Amino acid sequence: MLVEIQWGLVGRSDVRWEWTRCLYAYVRPTRNELLYIGKTDGSTTVRKRVNAPDKHALLQFFELDLGVTRFHVVVGDLLLDGRLRLTPQLLADVESLLITRTKPVGNISAIR
Repeated sequence: MLVEIQWGLVGRSDVRWEWTRCLYAYVRPTRNELLYIGKTDGSTTVRKRVNAPDKHALLQFFELDLGVTRFHVVVGDLLLDGRLRLTPQLLADVESLLITRTKPVGNISAIR
């Protein structure tokens, strides 16, 4: 099984803000540091996840504990070999593997 992820910086009027089944991440621009990895699983968009009320505590952590007042949003498009289908479970598995491997400071599961 081969899964590749093509990451791209999301601009202000980028159509990827409306994607509903992908990975997204927050990146600290000054250090090119990965801060957080998340996913949209088909029920919401990248824009809605980034602006969701449950992200307020994460953003406070970035600002108060890390001194991060701005970050870039990047979107990851999963490129699958012909035998695979992008299912919610596959997306969740890829997200979990990335978090486990990269340990972004904003992902609680990476800290524990």
